[in-house]
Amino acid sequence: MAEFITRHYKVPPEDMILEEESRSTEENALYCKGIAKRSGWKRIGLLTQLYHMERALGSFGKVGLEVIPLFAEDFLPMENNSWIDKICKYYSVPKGGKQWDIQKMSTLLRTRWRSVESLATFL
Repeated sequence: MAEFITRHYKVPPEDMILEEESRSTEENALYCKGIAKRSGWKRIGLLTQLYHMERALGSFGKVGLEVIPLFAEDFLPMENNSWIDKICKYYSVPKGGKQWDIQKMSTLLRTRWRSVESLATFL
C-alpha cells in the first residue's frame, strides 16, 4: 500500500512512517500512539480492510488516537479495475461476522465514489 500511495498520490516514502512491528490490532494502536506522539501528530490515517475497520477504530480510540479511516477496497480499483470483481468475490462470504451487500459494494466501486462517508455505510 505504501508503494501504491507513493505512485498514485506522489507521497514520498520518506514522508511515511509505517508501523510494521505489531502482532495484533491492539498492539498496532499502541505502537501508532507512540509514533504519533513522537511526531507531534493530532490524528493519523488508518488503512485497513472494510470488514476490519470497525474493530480497528475501537482499538485506536481506546488508546486516544483520532484517526481518518482509509479503506483498502477504495484504493485497489484505482490500480486496476479487475480488483472490483476480486473484492466482491472476497466479500461474497461473511467477513467479520457480517454478510456484505455485494451488489451495493460493486456499484460503489464501479462509480468511483471515493468517499469515506459512502464506505462507512457498510460498517
